[in-house]
Parts: sequence; structure tokens; C-alpha cells
Amino acid sequence: MTETLEKKGMTLITDSFVCRTLQFQERLEKLLYDIHTEFPEKVYSLELLFEKFSGFLKTDMDDGGRFDALIKAAAELTSQEAPRWEMIAGWLLDFRFSEKLKEEEKSIGISDLYEKIVYLTEKRTVRFLYHGKLLKRRDRRSGELYMQRKKQAV
Repeated sequence: MTETLEKKGMTLITDSFVCRTLQFQERLEKLLYDIHTEFPEKVYSLELLFEKFSGFLKTDMDDGGRFDALIKAAAELTSQEAPRWEMIAGWLLDFRFSEKLKEEEKSIGISDLYEKIVYLTEKRTVRFLYHGKLLKRRDRRSGELYMQRKKQAV
């Protein structure tokens, strides 16, 4: 019976996000399933989360606003009797950050670690690591050559 209620809560929450891709829906379902598995007590029911969450929903909200409302709902369910809602809110916040990061990487054309290193290096936010040593500014050219050779090898 409780498994059915949890499935219902999971479905109600995922169905609230209408503009996302199927992959997003699947990742969200997996996260909610993980939350249900890790926090099986009745006070951490996904139906409780949906009830609180639905109180924050507005018809003109985009999916970003809806996800913020979901995080807020989990945080507001935190009490002395159910302190781990705070942890659930953290899991949701981490998921939101990861999704934003994926979107940002996709928009700038980053699909692997090499492209991320190149992008960050061009933005001067990281320095080259060469055999575990941080290169000094005068050694940057040798690091760039190393990365070019690495890319050609792949």
C-alpha cells in the first residue's frame, strides 16, 4: 500500500514539470526513488512533499520556479519530528545545480572533460596540470602543446 502511495507521490511531482525532456523526467524519477529508498519513514513521504509543493505552485511558473518551489517545500517540512527533510532539500538542490550545469555545458559546447579543461583554460580559471605539477605562466605553451597532442591522440 505505501509503495503505491509513494509511486503516486512520485508521479504527481514529476508530472508537475511539463517543459522538460524525457531524460530530465527519468533523472527526476530516479532521484525521487532514491529519496524514497533512503528515507522510507512515513514522515518523509513523497505525498507529503507533493502536498506542500502544490501549495506553492502558480499557473504561470516555469520549470525553474517549480523546482525552486519543490526545494522550498522540502525545506519547510523540516521539523523536530522530521529533521531529515533538510537533507532531502539538499539532495533536490544538488540535483537542480547539476541540471543547470548540464544545460550550461551543452549551451557552450562542452561534452567531455577535455573540452571542459580547454574552456576553463581559455577563460583563465584554471592552469595546466602536467604530470601532476602546476605549470607556471612561462610554461603555459608546453602545456598547450601537451593538450593538443592529447586531443589528436583521441
